[in-house]
Amino acid sequence: MSAQDFKGRTENPKKGGCQMKKRASISLILILVLTMALAACSGGSGLGTGTPEPADPKAEAPSNDNKGQTDAPPAQEVVTADPNNFVPALATDTQGEVTVWAAWPLESWIGMFNSQYPNVKVNLVVMDEIEGKLKTALAAGSGAPDIAFLDGGLMGNYNTVDGFEDLLLPPYNAGIYEDFFPPSVWQRFKSLDGQKLISIATDTAPAVTFYRVDILEENGFPTDPAELGEYIANADNFINMAKTLQAQGKYLIQWDTEPLSIYTFGIGFFNRKLEWQRNTPQFADGLDLSKRFKQEKLASNIDFWSDEGTQALASGKTAMTFLGNWGVDEIRNKAPDTEGKWRATHLPFGAYGGWGGASLGITTQSKNKPLAWEFIRLILLNNVFANKENIQYGGTPAFLPAYDLLESVETPNVFLGGQKTGKMYMEMIQKIPESISTPLDVKAQEIWDKGIQEALEKNIDSKTALQNIQDEVERVLGPDIAALKQQLGIQ
Repeated sequence: MSAQDFKGRTENPKKGGCQMKKRASISLILILVLTMALAACSGGSGLGTGTPEPADPKAEAPSNDNKGQTDAPPAQEVVTADPNNFVPALATDTQGEVTVWAAWPLESWIGMFNSQYPNVKVNLVVMDEIEGKLKTALAAGSGAPDIAFLDGGLMGNYNTVDGFEDLLLPPYNAGIYEDFFPPSVWQRFKSLDGQKLISIATDTAPAVTFYRVDILEENGFPTDPAELGEYIANADNFINMAKTLQAQGKYLIQWDTEPLSIYTFGIGFFNRKLEWQRNTPQFADGLDLSKRFKQEKLASNIDFWSDEGTQALASGKTAMTFLGNWGVDEIRNKAPDTEGKWRATHLPFGAYGGWGGASLGITTQSKNKPLAWEFIRLILLNNVFANKENIQYGGTPAFLPAYDLLESVETPNVFLGGQKTGKMYMEMIQKIPESISTPLDVKAQEIWDKGIQEALEKNIDSKTALQNIQDEVERVLGPDIAALKQQLGIQ
């Protein structure tokens, strides 16, 4: 279920060494085979593939019609599927210019790139509303950047349009990196029909339970993250805890709909065949659970993002909250005096889900595609640069080999009482269900929210309520679904 299902909220693994080496070895074999195949078919330079052929001083450099950029020189002979190394695929004295649109400042990334390519100018354009401007530029056929920062939750804006390079094709051949990403994350950034890879994930934020360890301890509940995670996987245990704390004016959830949202976290509205996904026994059980919370009046009805929500965090009225792993910074900013009193663990009910994450894609309008791909390759596809920094500061890169760095670079989170969360988060992101975004999600969300609220207010039978919602979706969105199926060739 998407983060949008949480009312009032918006988004403001360590594998064993042998396993990682095995994956790298397999990838290396694939690279060598691919390189020989490309050489046999075209004799091309392999620019930006990650496994380019040896540079031929007599060969003509690839052309580039971007004014002011020197034609990219022949690529050097490198093997880049080793996650612990980065070898430039272009000559380090390459000159040129690449433009990146991003949602937040990425100066450290630019510094990393320029440490290898000092003569390349990276134009970073930071904007709050990338989606609208990017959609306009893609539709117009001009004005788009070389590289675009894409919000994972908004991929429905891009996965049915021809605005991005397919990174599975030469000269990118990004498929050799697929095993280095959680399956659901890799699939998330594909086209809706699953045939093209639009972008490479930068990070993925697992949905997390943050809880007040002091309040739970006072009431005799488990406080160790692993023990509590196991305890609240049982719905009856979670309800018992909610009742105990509610009697003291403390709460585990904000809204009556929250148990349903958690119970079915990670399940989108439609699958790749545009079939409705939210009329199943799992959703019926989740809705029944939300009804129990409503009947027992176990929700605080306090918006986390409001002033009242801030006060509730500071006072302990909010004893538990559910956010992406980035939520620790939000709690710290709102209630700094509670430092050391919070911990993080798994979602209740045995659920797993993602709550955030982004990616980098290369637009088809780019006139600097070799440099754009080298930027992505350097930043996201090794442990030398950004992924190492991400792990060091408690982030959750999508690139799984990065978690092999935990032992050497992870630092305890002081706000979480010195808890180290990296290994737990790594395990979480590998269990996130596949969730596909579509252009129909915004309208579907409106129908869903209205139907669920009605079911709770009128205590409508859960199976009946879910069927009513599906009927309304098919009535309202039926023509749009049919048109999109026709566009994508879906039977």
